[in-house]
Amino acid sequence: MNDKEILRLSAIRDVCEKRIRRMDAARILSLSVRQIQRLATRFRQLGAAGISHQRRGKPSPNKINDDTRLKSLKLIHEHYQDFGPTLAHEKLTELHGLHVSVETLRQWMIADGLWVMPNVILVSTCRTTGVIVWALISTAALPDGATSIPHGSLLAL
Repeated sequence: MNDKEILRLSAIRDVCEKRIRRMDAARILSLSVRQIQRLATRFRQLGAAGISHQRRGKPSPNKINDDTRLKSLKLIHEHYQDFGPTLAHEKLTELHGLHVSVETLRQWMIADGLWVMPNVILVSTCRTTGVIVWALISTAALPDGATSIPHGSLLAL
């Protein structure tokens, strides 16, 4: 049990032993009176285990099956190795019927080494007019591995 659950246990125990009112326990724990009643009932039925979250230690019900993950990564390795996550997602959905969110696919591809986020820098321009414009430029487009562009210089893309 963590500190929050220990505080909750002591307050609910006090409610069950009628040392404090449910309203006082609700104020202490920042819960509603109805929630305190529900916790007290569960404490009476299950003891201290009833106070902790019942899903602790169990896998998420939204977890995507490992078979789907492995199948997606296998298809990306075979057919779409040079694709980014968005285009790979479109192809997996359209051609293979695998429905996985783009962000999930991105995380899988990063973990598998199939995709690396491009390095992007911010460059300010137009200082002479007093207007600052920020542009996103990939560092792959910079000459000779430079990490920034000097003010006033032009970059041919």
